[in-house]
Amino acid sequence: MKTYQEHYRECREKNRIKGGKYSDLYDLTVDTEVFGELPPDLISKIHEKMSAKIDTNDGCHTDPKHAIRLDNWKSIEEIKELVNTIMPQVEREVFGCPAKVEFVHLYRNVPFENQPDNEWDDSMYESSWKWHYDDCPREFLKMFINLNTVTADSGCFKLLLDEEGNIPVIPSYRIAPGYKSRPQIYAASRIPPEVIKEKLESGWTLLNAGGPPGSYAICTPNIYHRASCPKPGTDPRDVIFLFIRPSLENHDEYITEETNGYPGWNNSPSRSVKGYALD
Repeated sequence: MKTYQEHYRECREKNRIKGGKYSDLYDLTVDTEVFGELPPDLISKIHEKMSAKIDTNDGCHTDPKHAIRLDNWKSIEEIKELVNTIMPQVEREVFGCPAKVEFVHLYRNVPFENQPDNEWDDSMYESSWKWHYDDCPREFLKMFINLNTVTADSGCFKLLLDEEGNIPVIPSYRIAPGYKSRPQIYAASRIPPEVIKEKLESGWTLLNAGGPPGSYAICTPNIYHRASCPKPGTDPRDVIFLFIRPSLENHDEYITEETNGYPGWNNSPSRSVKGYALD
């Protein structure tokens, strides 16, 4: 059995890229400025085309309580252009080896009435709007890119810092494809509200990750975090998520027909984002 860690080491041995900000991806928790400014023209064009598709319900999956997910995004050529611009920097600065985009997700958060007056009560929410960690392999990184101005009230990404201002990482036991070494620390990787309440009362702090169009963060998915619901009357967050993993081979194009698990796009169901096949 080859583990995710062994695969990552093999990727670095075969095609090592030196000179990055991080000695390897294990040193990264969350970084919001490793690449500098993203191309504003691409961000604007992607947002314009995404909005048009959502407004006409062109290939959208809607959960009225939480978010609209745009599945039919492959005709937005600027996404490929943006990813091809970002990924060589991701490889050099973070992975130290070739990397690949395994999934691309586009979301618009949906405003939610009667929100709780504290940060730990997530009982009315579902899915990623509950406090959780993704329980992905530690070698899997996630990057989100805000396509519009995002504030604490408009559905920003939320995460927790400990008493010393560090970003704690919850260990994942997904050590190899299809294999977990032991049960999850939190069932279904959902963190109970009482745990969040206790940590905030003991000195942990909340960070709202908003910003202007093109603001971003690249992180391990296994931090304490959740999406949030916009308040009524705000401009809800539009966002792209990239799921990135190490690769043995170099790539000219980082989004392929297999991205999101849709060979030929219309012929196969989506795959779980909790892991990836080793190349």
